Amino acid sequence: MISSRQFYITIFIFSLCLKIQKLPALIAENLGKDGYILILFYTLIEVVGISIAFLILKNEKKTSPEQRNLFFKGVSLAVSLGLMLLFIFQGLLFYEAVQDLFEHILFDNLSWPIFSILFLIAIFFLSNRGVSAIGKNFELYVFLIGVSFVILIALGVSETDFTVVLPIETINFKNVANQFVKFNLWFGDFFLILFLGRRAEKIKFSKTILSYVFSMVIVVGLYIIFFGIYKSESAIQSSLISEISEQSMLGADIGRIDWFLILFTQIGSIICTGLCMCMAVNSFTNAFQKANKNIVLLVILIAVYFLDLYFLNDTHSKMMFFFNFGSQFALITKLAILALMTMFTFVGKSKQIKKMEAK
Repeated sequence: MISSRQFYITIFIFSLCLKIQKLPALIAENLGKDGYILILFYTLIEVVGISIAFLILKNEKKTSPEQRNLFFKGVSLAVSLGLMLLFIFQGLLFYEAVQDLFEHILFDNLSWPIFSILFLIAIFFLSNRGVSAIGKNFELYVFLIGVSFVILIALGVSETDFTVVLPIETINFKNVANQFVKFNLWFGDFFLILFLGRRAEKIKFSKTILSYVFSMVIVVGLYIIFFGIYKSESAIQSSLISEISEQSMLGADIGRIDWFLILFTQIGSIICTGLCMCMAVNSFTNAFQKANKNIVLLVILIAVYFLDLYFLNDTHSKMMFFFNFGSQFALITKLAILALMTMFTFVGKSKQIKKMEAK
């Protein structure tokens, strides 16, 4: 179990860190100054998704164990495997962000095949301790991560031209709609809420919405700051979090004092990687309850290692994977799981009503 405070902090950091690495540059490449509109649209969809998640969590407690067992026997395998892959893919986004910072930005001669083994060992022990321990880590580091973000934003604002997103009436909504599905793997945070909601104590819908919307307001602001600094060159930047404060450092790459802040914010991505792998393991063991969690986690991490090393070994292959297969799979999985779980919730509720009426 995790406390309500840890739940809200986890939602905030997870939603924020998932979207402030490479995603802004990718959105800028496809949508330019209109990119923040796509983020706002996804925020609205997420709010609807969070509402559905809370509806499921609320009514799930009213269904009998027999009904839940019937549901799990029927569709648990498909739902669990779908969620497992979805969490692994999102974990890969965090994993690749950490790789990008350490291998391509901080160090010129870093041996990633060796360094990544150490990273995955750390992820193994973090994930192995469970959601409760991960929640405590988020709570422990939230102040450090938050202060680092605030300072980086302040440094970025000092170099931002906010007029680049104007005039508003020139927004190309058709282009935003055409690019919409491509980025959906970076969203879908209501599944995290659905997952953690079963393990959190006395969470409230209003505070959950507030935590999520606050994180997305920061993401929108960061995108505008990022694009306001680099404009047409935004698409070629390696990562928002490592580039947003660079201009205020007089363009210096060596000896930048803001590197400490960047590394502090990266703590969030490292913990989020562990959370994704932990959720993937729990999703699998929900369907196969006799499976050993440590073995499942080890297999997943080995698969991530070889997938990164041999199939996602360059920028093009990564983007093809995340934009094409990853995004299409994520969209189908999200819609299917939401439909199944919502159907189960209302079917279970209607059966309870009929039983009460019969009595």
